[in-house]
Amino acid sequence: MKRILTLGLLAVSVLAMTGCEDIPGVLIVTKNFSVLVKGKNKSVAEGQHETSLDFKKNKVVATIKTGEDSIKVELAVPQGAPIPNNGNFELKSVQTGQPFDVLGAIQTTVKDSERRTGLETCQIQDYQTICDPKGCQVVPVTRQGNRQIEFFNRETEKAMQLDMTAVGESKNKYAHFDGRVRYTEKIVTYEGMCF
Repeated sequence: MKRILTLGLLAVSVLAMTGCEDIPGVLIVTKNFSVLVKGKNKSVAEGQHETSLDFKKNKVVATIKTGEDSIKVELAVPQGAPIPNNGNFELKSVQTGQPFDVLGAIQTTVKDSERRTGLETCQIQDYQTICDPKGCQVVPVTRQGNRQIEFFNRETEKAMQLDMTAVGESKNKYAHFDGRVRYTEKIVTYEGMCF
């Protein structure tokens, strides 16, 4: 069952990534369910909740807005967990430390722009001789300069969907998360001399 789920968790690969990524989205709770927060059970009520997933090394922190309050839920992600950049994945309760299983899917799309050239500001370390009645001395100075660069922009979009289900019962769904994130990076392929 292929689902391209849009989750505000910044890419399933984000789960596997060592960096941080935040995916905003919506959690639709169809059955009240419990989460563990600092060792205590908290209930997430039925309804639609703004939620963001923050992917960190070895864990995902879900921030679920419930009215005026927020619940921060940590899901452990074991090293080597099968979370692809594209495709489906499953995290069991025993892996995450939460009283539910997670079924997810992610789709990552990467588009590179055409290569471009331009000028970029830079700093030059230089030396200047300063003289006064006592004599002359050479001192380091920093000057602003420009350099020629070649670059392209890389746009990455990650769409994720997650289902929170009863442990061992994938058909018994408590909630569904749908999120998406898009970001652009400038990739410099050549830097000329600063002048």
